[in-house]
Amino acid sequence: GTSRRQGRLPALSLVLASRTCIFAVIARLVLYVSQSGVVYVLLGLYAISYLDGGERTGLRRIYRVRYGCSWPYRVYARLLSHCGIPPRVISDDGTTLSSDRQYVLGLHPHGIFPLGLQFNLGTSFTGVNRVFPTVDLLRVGVASFCFYLPILREVFLAFGVVDASRPILSKFLKAGHHVAVFPGGAREAAHTEPGGASLVLACRRGFVKLALEHGADLVPVYTFGDNDLGLRAASMDVFGLGALLLRVTGIWMPLFFNGYAVLPCARRCACTTVVGAPLRVERRGAGGYTPADVDREHAR
Repeated sequence: GTSRRQGRLPALSLVLASRTCIFAVIARLVLYVSQSGVVYVLLGLYAISYLDGGERTGLRRIYRVRYGCSWPYRVYARLLSHCGIPPRVISDDGTTLSSDRQYVLGLHPHGIFPLGLQFNLGTSFTGVNRVFPTVDLLRVGVASFCFYLPILREVFLAFGVVDASRPILSKFLKAGHHVAVFPGGAREAAHTEPGGASLVLACRRGFVKLALEHGADLVPVYTFGDNDLGLRAASMDVFGLGALLLRVTGIWMPLFFNGYAVLPCARRCACTTVVGAPLRVERRGAGGYTPADVDREHAR
């Protein structure tokens, strides 16, 4: 017990030192830029970029899976492999998603931030091209709120992530794309705990209606180990404020901790994304389906 605690002290000191240095550098840069007045010019130019509607058009996408791994992904892949966290994508029955069909993917679990899923579907390093040959036509939809967050917005736009509103996803399906959504949303993220997952699915029907309208096959996708990568949330439900924020705005704001230095991973665990067999859905058109049709497809 004593030797183990002594062994943890150097690692803890390294974490604290690295974070302190990073915060100090960032604070110094912010202070310098703010004093020079350049910050106001930069903020003005950046604010203009919010007017281009990239979250609705997806035109600011600059990364394609079929081009292979960009160098940040290669570095991160090597790091994960070295830490004993082999990322991969497999099919539960060995089938490959046909290039002749369109798909609506239901992604689980949402997690605090689906790092494993993002990495597995975002690079050919994990073998996603073998399971999903037309993955470059996939558009992942996320909550509109995400596109109001600086830096995170730019990352999402670079990878072709779009607003998850139904009209925008319908537009991409009409254009021949596949779409992916997190049916559980913020409510599922609020229940994130390492070692398991609580899925929010029974009350979610929107993605099924989308599939019926366009005749896109439903594909269940689950990433094992995503909730175990080390990101945890300190509950903000103090005096019921977290639940109130979620109910009024649909947004859940977690507090992050338990990461190693500036990396999100704090423990070794396999991160495997399993793509389920597609469920064939017949096209019904807008308004051409009944609640019974939705319930039947949802129950499958």
